Amino acid sequence: MLGNEGLDIIVDQHKKHPAIMQGAGASGSMAAVRGEARRMQGDILPYLKDRTFDPDATRTMDEAYEKARRMLGDRSQPPVFLEILAKRIIYWATTGDGRNSDQLARRALEALGYDPDQL
Repeated sequence: MLGNEGLDIIVDQHKKHPAIMQGAGASGSMAAVRGEARRMQGDILPYLKDRTFDPDATRTMDEAYEKARRMLGDRSQPPVFLEILAKRIIYWATTGDGRNSDQLARRALEALGYDPDQL
């Protein structure tokens, strides 16, 4: 169970990334927020900025981001490339064209000129 320090971290994350708070529901239950914050890896969260998504969409985008990075293998990528990759995943997720993490990862890589089947 999270103590006060854990709650402070969650509240701080909400200020930086409101998307993790979307799962609190109408009641604003901190238990729901704690559960979502623990389950989410969060590598894509910095790229969401002020945009909010439901917890499932955020988790799917985060999984897609990690899959795309794994598909690139040991290729060292500069931070600007990783930002563009994340933004492509977010774009495809908001258009409704990508409903699962595999599809989002593939589309993002294709948009950047990669053939996922050749990676």
